[in-house]
Amino acid sequence: MTDDDIKALHDFEDTAVPTDLASLSQRWLAGAIDYALFGAGLFAGAALGMGLARLSGSSAVTLMTLGTAMLGALIPSVISWVLITRDGQSLGKRWVGIRIVTRGGQPPGFLRGVVLRNWVLQLVDRACGFLFFIDHAAILLRERRAIHDYIAGTWVIDPN
Repeated sequence: MTDDDIKALHDFEDTAVPTDLASLSQRWLAGAIDYALFGAGLFAGAALGMGLARLSGSSAVTLMTLGTAMLGALIPSVISWVLITRDGQSLGKRWVGIRIVTRGGQPPGFLRGVVLRNWVLQLVDRACGFLFFIDHAAILLRERRAIHDYIAGTWVIDPN
């Protein structure tokens, strides 16, 4: 197996690592916006579920509230997943003006941008409960990359 075969298997590009990295404050603000939108969707969905349960006189208030709360939280999540896949930006990153890129400067796509950067770490975090903090603490290192960036082979840049 040649070096070219190995590079092709691992999807490494010969381009340089991005140098226009987003600042810590930009990443923090974008994350805060994303979490606020998720929370707003969750709250709106829960309020809708409680209202519908009361109007219908249903005794399944908790079940209806949980269901609509999850739906409410899913809406901003799906919007962000589509934007990350297509443009490399969640809603928060779009508003702050930063974006996620691969080594070649391209948007990460669904596998890298959503599955590896979001879902994998969330599943592992559910099992141990503290990975979220370790993941985000890695941003303080020189390359300003969280663990999910290393896993997905992505960087968050400020293209401006």
